[in-house]
Amino acid sequence: MKESDSKKPLTYSFILCGLLILTVIFLQNKIVMLESEYNSLESDNVKITNNYQNYQKKTEETISTAITPPYIYINNQNVYIAFRQSNGNVIKWFVPFTALNYDLQRGFFKREFIDEELLPLHSRYSSTLLNTLNVCFNSQITMCNNYQILMSLCGGGDAGCSSLRESFQKEQDEIAVFFTQNLAEIKKEGKEYISLENNGNAITVMDFRPFVDKVAFTNIIPQLYAEIGNDQQFIHELWYILSQLTTYSLEIKETPKFPLETLLSGGGDCEDTSILLASMLKAANKNWKISLVYMDSNNPINPKNINHVLVQVETASESFFIETTSKTQENPYDKIVGWYLEV
Repeated sequence: MKESDSKKPLTYSFILCGLLILTVIFLQNKIVMLESEYNSLESDNVKITNNYQNYQKKTEETISTAITPPYIYINNQNVYIAFRQSNGNVIKWFVPFTALNYDLQRGFFKREFIDEELLPLHSRYSSTLLNTLNVCFNSQITMCNNYQILMSLCGGGDAGCSSLRESFQKEQDEIAVFFTQNLAEIKKEGKEYISLENNGNAITVMDFRPFVDKVAFTNIIPQLYAEIGNDQQFIHELWYILSQLTTYSLEIKETPKFPLETLLSGGGDCEDTSILLASMLKAANKNWKISLVYMDSNNPINPKNINHVLVQVETASESFFIETTSKTQENPYDKIVGWYLEV
């Protein structure tokens, strides 16, 4: 056996040992690199976790303080009304601010004016201007001179008052023209009372039917009905919407409101919410019989008096009583003996 042959295993051992040493060194370096990467990723993970927790906290704070439906706001000459349907979907309607202003003005005239009060036209101001000037007036007493009011508001001098005085005079003139041109219509829209008979006795009540007006909802309600496509569910949705947007508030005297007035004020008593619902139902343009029902809520079958108003709807196949002042019971009555005034 040659000496060179005996040295070959030793050479291979050195080579193998060298390769193992290099492999170990490589793996050690790789481990160091991986540890460094792991530490970097761990640091990033801590940052991401902290950021997530901070964002989650901010989100919760935002949600807790956010304005959620239902709500009403005015922007860019439109009145926006947002609410939820019974399925949870958020719906947003809007009506022109001019329509709201119209309801406010004619509601005031219809509730407050009598014929002799229409004569001194120069003493009447719009509610917007009155709010701007912070001037209160008695609807049956002629106010003092306009310019005396302006001078007192401006500190008794002309400085800074000229533009205010000009706008005041301009609006006063416009209102005078409005009254002159619409005098006959305003008189016609005065308070109307009707006499209802109960066991031979006459009960005089205010007729709320003239306040029912579908115009503001004609571009809204038909679309809602088309989406639902079912009479009963549609009527329920209108009650559900109304229960969100309005709250019952007792009034000392009968002061019925037009539909948009009730929405703006966020509620009213039974006749106000019934007028609103009847107006929305009328806007569906269905061949339904819609009535304001005058009743005795304490004795719905054997009325002794009239102390409540709700809405009845008769479709082609069903009849519904709708309690507009309740947020939990849409139809608490099976039968009502009362006075049904179709609108």
